[in-house]
Amino acid sequence: MTALGLALLWRAGKERDASWSGRTLLAAMIAGWGLFNFIEGLIDHHILGIHHVMERLGVSAYDYAFLASGVLFMAIGWGLIHAGSADAYSRQSRAS
Repeated sequence: MTALGLALLWRAGKERDASWSGRTLLAAMIAGWGLFNFIEGLIDHHILGIHHVMERLGVSAYDYAFLASGVLFMAIGWGLIHAGSADAYSRQSRAS
């Protein structure tokens, strides 16, 4: 899975309009972390019931808070990515 992700990143980086910045990378990592938390929480905690955030409580507010944190991280990452894209666009238009 990691190799596939790196291959996709490498291919996307070759695009002419790719925005290579540490901010964009960090934003994508935050969004990916949130997506992972949301999917893992939904499948493991709610659908399969493999484990819970607080085992002794079963499905509880902590499990729902875990899902909400995933959504929050995805939103923060998405916002930072788009802010970075707007910055790159304004720098590009000033350079022209």
